[in-house]
Amino acid sequence: MSLESGELHIEEQLLQKTLEHALANVKFYGKAVQRAGHLSSPSLKDFPIIDKNTVEANFEDFLYLDRFPDYVISSGGTMAGAGAFSLRAQEEYEAIYFHNSGRHPRKRYEYFSPDGFAIDLFTHTNGYHWRKPPGLPVLPFTLEQEAHALFLVHILRDGLPIQGHRCYPVHLQGQCGPMRTLTGYIDVLGEKVIPASSSLGTLVYGSHTTRVWKDRYQSIWGSRPRELYGLSEFAPGSAQQCDTCGGFHFRTCWTEFLALDNDEPTNFGDARLVLTSLFPFVQMQPRIRYYTGDIVSVGGVCPATGRISFKFRGREKNSVLSRGDDKTVLFSEVEVQEVLDQMKSVACQTQVSELRIWESTNLPKPPYALGYPRFQILIEEKEETTLACIEIEVTFEPDVEKQKSGHFRELFAGLLFCEAPGIEEAINSGCLSLNISLMPQNSLRLNVKSSA
Repeated sequence: MSLESGELHIEEQLLQKTLEHALANVKFYGKAVQRAGHLSSPSLKDFPIIDKNTVEANFEDFLYLDRFPDYVISSGGTMAGAGAFSLRAQEEYEAIYFHNSGRHPRKRYEYFSPDGFAIDLFTHTNGYHWRKPPGLPVLPFTLEQEAHALFLVHILRDGLPIQGHRCYPVHLQGQCGPMRTLTGYIDVLGEKVIPASSSLGTLVYGSHTTRVWKDRYQSIWGSRPRELYGLSEFAPGSAQQCDTCGGFHFRTCWTEFLALDNDEPTNFGDARLVLTSLFPFVQMQPRIRYYTGDIVSVGGVCPATGRISFKFRGREKNSVLSRGDDKTVLFSEVEVQEVLDQMKSVACQTQVSELRIWESTNLPKPPYALGYPRFQILIEEKEETTLACIEIEVTFEPDVEKQKSGHFRELFAGLLFCEAPGIEEAINSGCLSLNISLMPQNSLRLNVKSSA
């Protein structure tokens, strides 16, 4: 039995333990399965599909508080309607660490300084939680003012004297907003912080990273960034990007991929992502068959891991679907972001680290926006046609500068059709009506993640 197949077998056992734990200790699941008449050895399919609205409407019925919780974890800021809040215990985080590393989470990590160390650039977007075991060579940094940026530059360039050796960072990871801010700051600082002969491994998480920004990271840091896919409800057990297939795999929760228009499973194409937390990685507030609100592209079984591979396709609320029986995503916020990051005159969200640093520094801002573009996708399904409107904030007055508005719309539409070729066909067939509306800066009411 291979290592990966052995892990899959272990996860099947953990799934069964999770179902038993939920039935015995969590009121919501006991009632739900009892109503369905499946009390004797129920399988996963005997549990109802839920979402964040279900959890928040029955919050206490999802809890198993056999001890005082250590952390409250909340969604990072893209919530609409009901929130997503989780009570967590430190033992849950430690169980994930042990599962992923095989190391005892409370035993000091035996560090060998020539191996280098990592820098973790973060903000408490999701609330305070356990970061790492003692001695693990990861230095957590915050980035809220220029002094922080200058100290980071010093550490990146000069390293630290550890165990009698000069030790240098070999990896930089962080939430998308602070990572973009630091990258822009290093760019305008004009100071080489890593040797020309080496590169710094990078990892960016929190939101979609466009090709424009991947190229920018590679230019500044010397390597193309890796990504994570995760939800605060299941953190820190995020899906890791696979070196073999390029897709993502979860190792600490159970995944289901369901068709876009029904609850039938699918192993290929666009699908709704449904997750089940596994015991002991989540104990206090298990979520079984939890619809994430995300659509993913399923790429089949990874030859190296035996796991089904997937990539983030977009939030369902922002995804325009094809019509007919075989539904797919025509486009989502992913394609819109890819296009807007290539364009000028786009109004962007100002992240806290960017705001604070450039309040005090004498350095100019880089010649590109650091924040995420401000836009929204409005979708209305009619009997035979989907009405989609993309509202984009711009840095000029769209109602006054008519010619500039026309050029912007024309360029945007051309780039979007290149990103998502199915749009043009859907418009020509009458299945899709697309409107591009330009809005004054700060006119849209948007739920924007504070780390974006």
